Amino acid sequence: MTKLVPFLTKDYIETEAAGLLSSYGEKFGSITRPPIPADEILNTYLKVHLDFDDLPKLLRTDKDVFGATWLQRRQVIIDESLDPTEHPEMIGRYNFTVGHETGHWQLHRIYFEKNPNQELLFAVDEPPAVICRTSQAKERIEWQADFFSSCFLIPKLMIAEWCRLNYGFDQISLIEIKARFPTRRYGASVSDDFLIEKFVKPIAKDFAVSAIAMRIRLEYLGLVVRELESRLVGL
Repeated sequence: MTKLVPFLTKDYIETEAAGLLSSYGEKFGSITRPPIPADEILNTYLKVHLDFDDLPKLLRTDKDVFGATWLQRRQVIIDESLDPTEHPEMIGRYNFTVGHETGHWQLHRIYFEKNPNQELLFAVDEPPAVICRTSQAKERIEWQADFFSSCFLIPKLMIAEWCRLNYGFDQISLIEIKARFPTRRYGASVSDDFLIEKFVKPIAKDFAVSAIAMRIRLEYLGLVVRELESRLVGL
């Protein structure tokens, strides 16, 4: 079911994510290094219950559901396949899903709460207000939650400082990355995305996110650029 929410700018979403991190820091101490304790912020600070379950079975739906949010009972359920205790290799996907659901909570709950036509969605025995499927990734509400998660888990100032102090770059080009990871090592058909993700994988591990999420974030912030000219014109 598509949920209609207003257009939100990237700057607005970035500010909302930074504001949440700042508010958490004022109460529990500033987060000065990665990874961001996403589940603690959602559970302890926002006081939203975070649980695991077999979501497709619970919701009687297909198998591409990774998270769902119930507003009235202040609950987020993550699919058990992402439980990092049982599946540590899924930590990146888990954190991004928690960040995504936190994005719904911060950005979207006001629109459901103010809309009387959505009242049934808050009933305890009714479906969740938001069900997050991979097939809905391009819907506005899902894109906004995805972008919030990226800003939340990989804060702009933190990642810039981290790359400079720990990896020795303020900005790096694809040409420089290719020099470090020659394509001949992986075959002529290897993609640029693959090489960038190979390069950012250690950084992604520091932030407990996937290499794909880190690549997208670093490119958005201009810390990784595909064209050499981008380094000349600035961000």
